[in-house]
Amino acid sequence: LLTYRFVPFSFSSSRFKRNRSQNKPFSHWEKFYREEHDIELVGLYRPNKNYIGRHLLESHEVYKYLKTHEHVFDVAHFHDYRGAAYYSLLAKTQGWFLRNLLIVVQTHGNNKWAKVVGNNEVLGDVGELEMDFMERRAVKLADYVVSPSRYLLEWMRRESWAENTNGEAIVHPNLLPEESRKGRNSMSSDSSSDNDYSDDDDRSAEEVGDEKRRSAVMVDELVFFGRLETRKGVVEFCDAVDILLKNETVASMISKITFLGRAASVLGQNGHEYVRERAKKWTNTPWRIETRFGSKEAKAYLKSPAANRKGNKRKLAVLPSLIENSPYAVYECAELGIPFLASDVGGTRDLLREEDRAMSLIGYSEED
Repeated sequence: LLTYRFVPFSFSSSRFKRNRSQNKPFSHWEKFYREEHDIELVGLYRPNKNYIGRHLLESHEVYKYLKTHEHVFDVAHFHDYRGAAYYSLLAKTQGWFLRNLLIVVQTHGNNKWAKVVGNNEVLGDVGELEMDFMERRAVKLADYVVSPSRYLLEWMRRESWAENTNGEAIVHPNLLPEESRKGRNSMSSDSSSDNDYSDDDDRSAEEVGDEKRRSAVMVDELVFFGRLETRKGVVEFCDAVDILLKNETVASMISKITFLGRAASVLGQNGHEYVRERAKKWTNTPWRIETRFGSKEAKAYLKSPAANRKGNKRKLAVLPSLIENSPYAVYECAELGIPFLASDVGGTRDLLREEDRAMSLIGYSEED
């Protein structure tokens, strides 16, 4: 019998709770995870101590919780970002507490990689240097290190991260959410209908289904799918739109441009403000920024044709990231049959079959 507990962090301020709870009360998500996934969601209180960095407080609050629930869990699974496992691992390796708890750290994407490599920024204060140290130390001390791609492990080695004390890190692809796995099964059954496959065909039903999913589709809506952030390729997407709309023939084929994601920093500017400024030139093409959707709603939007759409035209998800580890968005688009273009960076190509890469990946690299 496995018991799952998902432990987020929360401020004492109501504004923070709304942000962390996707604009819904925390009690809503407690109920949602309990009823839909049999997961207990536990909110931790973080003291309002402005003189101590957020990364330090969060890591220490997690340690305090695990210390008082030491015999409840067999495994604690952390991501590397902000060094959340740091204090828990210190206590364990120094023999104070958590001796029987197996601690796993996943290389989701550390702060320096995201900020310096992805957004072309710098680690600008002592707190970020502390965070970098905590992330490196957690990877070194963990019982197991798991990465969804070999790419990020190789980047960490180039950056002189210490090897994990307990052995070599494991590469294991991310698991798809349940709704995406269900989508994959239904997609496979739909694509192997009697119209596509018969006893006279030498190909297997799976091969016919694969060919159908790889066939060309007509698209008329371009959807930027991801956070409005420098490293997610917002600038490059807007540049591409500028070029496409200069061609009258191509512009007539684009019915709408949609940005599907919350705002982050784009070249030091709020992502929404940056897009609005760039879109002033798109006078003859409707565009919008959609921020209301969660992950499930966003994927449903990408899959469904518009009510007034004629023919078999689809939405095209565009994911032009400058860096990626192993992006869920690409993984899910591929499995759900959503037409997409993604940049060929990091571990993205590992998510696709070799024969699918040419038509799905944009041919620029992190060095461009």
